[in-house]
Amino acid sequence: MKMTIKDKLKEIINEYTKMNGTNTVMSEEEIRILIAKKYDINPGSCQLTDYCYNVYNSGLTKFDKDCLFQLISKGKYRLLGSDYPYTGEVYHNPKKDGVKHLEGKWVRGKYQKLPQYQIEDREKYLVEAEKEIIKIDKEIEETGLEGAEREQIVKVRVNQSTFRQQLTNRYEHCCLCGVTNTSLLIASHIKPWAESDAKEKLDVNNGLLLCPNHDKLFDNGYITFDDNGGIIISDDLDKNDQIFMNVNEKMAIDLYEDSKAYMKYHRENVFH
Repeated sequence: MKMTIKDKLKEIINEYTKMNGTNTVMSEEEIRILIAKKYDINPGSCQLTDYCYNVYNSGLTKFDKDCLFQLISKGKYRLLGSDYPYTGEVYHNPKKDGVKHLEGKWVRGKYQKLPQYQIEDREKYLVEAEKEIIKIDKEIEETGLEGAEREQIVKVRVNQSTFRQQLTNRYEHCCLCGVTNTSLLIASHIKPWAESDAKEKLDVNNGLLLCPNHDKLFDNGYITFDDNGGIIISDDLDKNDQIFMNVNEKMAIDLYEDSKAYMKYHRENVFH
């Protein structure tokens, strides 16, 4: 069977990422040189953006090609391969107002268009988030509490804020298990509130939606996640407690691309 351009691209990029990982960024010219080493493909017949996760793209409801790259900036692409579990939000930047608007999301390489109410909720949240941060910080300062008691107050206040609703919209259930009862779900910071700057404190990418068991394990550094969302379990959590707390090494979450820097902080500073 004759190979299509898509088949050839997939073969080349998958071979490259298998050997070199998924953090290589190349220019369009460099990618074309990589392709030319194996196949003679007419540049005009191979538009790299047709095989690309692009956060600014409003036409993705018709997207039917395998994505192999992430668009980093104009003419710059991160090589991911077809099996990469890309998870991230999609925006549309219309010329009429120059403002980026949430449109949908990729979840493990599959595109989902968001309902209008979630889009409107996010735009309203972005306007009000700064006020919420100031309010929560002020209330915490007025308690005069320190240490664990202060952290508990932070947790309570954050879970009374619209930050929690944004995480509920994003994940709909515990990131790690199937709990969907909203009264049991907790908005958990990846990078702790006390260590976060004003922008990071209520950045949705700095949060996970977790059930009480998994929230406790994550907050206390007994579990964390790698860049693909795979769970990492601390040696300090013995095998019996792993069973009782419902964690095992096969578990994973959908980790958004914009959450990875926060998770790196968690792995290096909270996990033990």
